[in-house]
Amino acid sequence: MARYGRASMRRVLLIALLLTACDGGAGDDDAQEATARAAIERRGLESVTLERVDDLTWDFTGTLEGAQCAGSIQVRPGGTASAMQYDCE
Repeated sequence: MARYGRASMRRVLLIALLLTACDGGAGDDDAQEATARAAIERRGLESVTLERVDDLTWDFTGTLEGAQCAGSIQVRPGGTASAMQYDCE
């Protein structure tokens, strides 16, 4: 009976590890959002809000020297901002 208990525990731990590793990339989303936010803020924008558009693209709003700005940024898988455009009014 003790052997069965240890084998079952190993299976449960293995399943838990596999589920954690296959969580759908939620951590990747956080990393991509952080990369996008950092790239936008390096341009001097403040009060930035981000909204995911697709796997690579985020729309954003923010302020730059008091002007309202809106634009989009693309972040490649792996965390490199590849393109950004925005306009301010």
